[in-house]
Amino acid sequence: MGCTESKPAAEQQPKAAPEVHEPEAEEAEPVVEAAAEDLDPNELIMVPVKKTVRVAKPGTAAAAAGAKAPEPEPEPENPDQEPSDTPLEGKATGRQGVRLLMEKAFWRGEVSDLAINQFMANYDRLSNGDDGMVGSGRIAEVGDLPEYGALNAGGDFDSLLKKTVCLKLNGGLGTGMGLSKAKSLLPVRDGKTFLDIIAHQVAPMTGKGMEFMLMNSFSTEADTKEALEKTGLDLGKWENMNVLQNKVPKVNEATMGPATHENDELNWCPPGHGDLYTALSGSGKLAELARRGKEYLFVSNSDNLGATIDPKILAHFAASDDAFMMEVCRRTPSDKKGGHLARGKKSGKLLLREAAQVADEDREDFENIDKYQFFNTNNLWIKIPDLKRLIAESGGVLKLPLIVNRKTNDPSDSSTDEVYQLETAMGAAISLFDQEATKSDKDPKHVQKPMSAGALLVPRTRFAPVKTCSDLLAVRSDAYEMVDHVVKLKGTVPPKVDVGPKYKKIQDFEALIGGGAAVPSLAQCKSLQLVGGADLVFEPGVVFKGEVLLNSGDLGDGKTLEAGTYEGDHTIA
Repeated sequence: MGCTESKPAAEQQPKAAPEVHEPEAEEAEPVVEAAAEDLDPNELIMVPVKKTVRVAKPGTAAAAAGAKAPEPEPEPENPDQEPSDTPLEGKATGRQGVRLLMEKAFWRGEVSDLAINQFMANYDRLSNGDDGMVGSGRIAEVGDLPEYGALNAGGDFDSLLKKTVCLKLNGGLGTGMGLSKAKSLLPVRDGKTFLDIIAHQVAPMTGKGMEFMLMNSFSTEADTKEALEKTGLDLGKWENMNVLQNKVPKVNEATMGPATHENDELNWCPPGHGDLYTALSGSGKLAELARRGKEYLFVSNSDNLGATIDPKILAHFAASDDAFMMEVCRRTPSDKKGGHLARGKKSGKLLLREAAQVADEDREDFENIDKYQFFNTNNLWIKIPDLKRLIAESGGVLKLPLIVNRKTNDPSDSSTDEVYQLETAMGAAISLFDQEATKSDKDPKHVQKPMSAGALLVPRTRFAPVKTCSDLLAVRSDAYEMVDHVVKLKGTVPPKVDVGPKYKKIQDFEALIGGGAAVPSLAQCKSLQLVGGADLVFEPGVVFKGEVLLNSGDLGDGKTLEAGTYEGDHTIA
């Protein structure tokens, strides 16, 4: 089986409360304010976690994890009574309204107490004018970085594996591609799904003591469990493997209260993959990993099949002083609209700047790939004891740079209310791990060692993501190869593919390539762009070379691109 079932509830021992709910920093209740002279969005904020007075509702995930609800604002008359599910009244608006929604979600077992504190801290930052923007005047380019090619193969790989956890982010549905299930269940190579390939990648290593985990959303959890069971591979117990992402309310831009669409599902959104730290800690899994002697955490996206546990990288990270290491690639013209690595001018710390954090006047500078040479692959290496310490010292709330997305309540209906969706990125934690030695609150004579963070320049073979049908066409083509369940780019730069809006949904895309039987050759293609409104079907044997613009013409009956080699501009009659 792909994952083994746990014992019946009656046979299980009750779980201990997660350690992070009572961190060392809590007793002193410290509050640290960012230095006025350094406005980088990368300073650690310490927000005390209040002592809890209510236990979680029996039978929920929160209760199973031993979590306790934080003090509500204001305290209800009966603190042991579950919040009502009646519609929000006039008094429950603004900050109180969004907090009440999070409280209700806690009682339903959908979020942890730490998730409430984290979201409210982010909400307060938004209310106080933090728009998440990272101006060009506050950052500088990054110089030379250590490179993968210079790494030694040292280290006892099997010994290191026993201390390692491999975690895949698996919360996305791929709705932009027309999918209704986890995107990782989409066939990508040789009829195998992302999840099939990942399971076969990690199975030999879990057999040597490595732990495998997935961060799912409520939308992907059930389908993922079923798919893993069908692989027939023993990857561990599902309850140890599964980490659930939290959810957060959308914030009405006009009222700063909760969104109020009649379809309640549209009033919630994911908090971004920066929620990884809150989800691991709030569920108690981080403390459990530390108790079992796990030291190294490798995190990557489930749609990036180039992201594997590499012996050289693991050995390098284990031997380094870094608590956090990010794999980066060199930016190319096709990467210019994506985020990049930089340094804070005043703090000197490494930081990320995402596209949503860039004002219009800084856009040209943001896209300067000669100045900002590196982008984050989202392949991250983290030392578990240091992560546990960082969260404890912060009181459970990390001040990750805020990403403020402005959208309509219903993204498909521009007439609905404008809302804020508050997100964070897990890679942005790179600056939080870069800190000087600190003294223990309990024992002033005890000084915690300093922490550092770094980046490693890796080849493009470590980065093969699929976000769109355009990406999928490239990865399915002969521009990539799959060897021992590892999908890698054959060359140094991937072809730039744009199938256009006509084929952005998976059903239309599959029709274009004959259900996978007519994937064109892109091994010698630099770029491919499809335009036009007519239905198009490729014949087997189509080869694209160099830069290709393919115009299917006006709307009409289906057209066929016959087998052959195509270069330059072509209009199909």
